[in-house]
Amino acid sequence: MPTSKNTAPNSPIYDRRERFGAKPVLLPQAHFTGPNPPEAPELLVTETERERNTFVFYHKDVGIIGDEWALLIDLDDTTLWPHDRTGRIDISTIQLIYDKRNNHQGDISLGVITRIDNTSADVFFFFIELFRNSQNNIVTVFRNYAPSQIKLGVNQALPRQLTKVLAGPPMDHLAASLTNTTLNLLTPMDSPYGTATTIPGVGDVVAKYTKTAGSNAVIHTCFQIMYHGEFNV
Repeated sequence: MPTSKNTAPNSPIYDRRERFGAKPVLLPQAHFTGPNPPEAPELLVTETERERNTFVFYHKDVGIIGDEWALLIDLDDTTLWPHDRTGRIDISTIQLIYDKRNNHQGDISLGVITRIDNTSADVFFFFIELFRNSQNNIVTVFRNYAPSQIKLGVNQALPRQLTKVLAGPPMDHLAASLTNTTLNLLTPMDSPYGTATTIPGVGDVVAKYTKTAGSNAVIHTCFQIMYHGEFNV
């Protein structure tokens, strides 16, 4: 199919689908993927997602029998979590896969740390998956926010909230009420790099596993997230 394109770096992309008699289409800082012509549905991918997104994979195959936490994205660590800006984390897609027992009830949540010290932390949640008694033991949840993203910048004024997400209220996790899963500056958290590997901080993305009822447990969970760093504006 004859096409003519201007794909110079940092320039708009022109795509002429002459076979279908289409006029030139101006796609600033974006491109279409897939074999279909513009008349058919296609996925719009921004330059940011195409060139700057990072894929993070977190897998837990040990049974969850109570409340547990994991750090999925470290905002300040641009080496182990590659991203080029440290103002905030933007998320394009979330995929969660979990395997649970029939009578297990609870939820799996994603949140952002908005305040932390040596004894406690505040977390604002922006994603939750509830599970109740069901025969659907293996469940896959997929959220695609492209071409936009969930912008997880923290408002440094008190009360510390997310600048682009309406969520809350903050949940205070005191050391006296939790054991090894307490969020604080002295306790390393589980992460994609292993058990108790990362000290949490403000702006980090964390997962919380909560058991509310049932004698059995979630026996397998997997998070797959596409993200990148941005300036917090």
